[in-house]
Amino acid sequence: IPGFMAGDVASGKGLLDRRDTLTFFRVLGQGTQAAYQEEAPLALLANDPTSFNRLWALAVGNQLPRPAAPAVDFRNRSVAAFFWGLKPTGGYGLKVVGVTYAGERARVVLSLSAPKPGAITTQALTSPYVVLELQKVRRVVFADTSGKVLAEARD
Repeated sequence: IPGFMAGDVASGKGLLDRRDTLTFFRVLGQGTQAAYQEEAPLALLANDPTSFNRLWALAVGNQLPRPAAPAVDFRNRSVAAFFWGLKPTGGYGLKVVGVTYAGERARVVLSLSAPKPGAITTQALTSPYVVLELQKVRRVVFADTSGKVLAEARD
């Protein structure tokens, strides 16, 4: 079997692991309470442990106790993160639809969800994010399902 999936990626729990070389990715973390507090979307790319530790702190810095960063082999893997930005209420979320590679570039397609007008939501600021392990890349582009580029990062 060239790839397999396990866990519940939509909820951010468990693991999505695609091992075929064209679409490999693994969700390392996902949630709605990132320490990132800007409104604009942000993409980050880490190709070494120091960069990864900074990225991980931005993702899980609001959690107590802070989860330990997962092990990543940076000889042949990269870690990319997408922070959607500060949102005024609950009800915002994102899901990884897929990843494709072209040379040293990865394109991550995300499905974004927002509360419908009039929906009852948590009245608290949220900051949705996802952290992914990818094949080793020098550039990552995050796009929505319509193809609109949301954010990108380079090594």
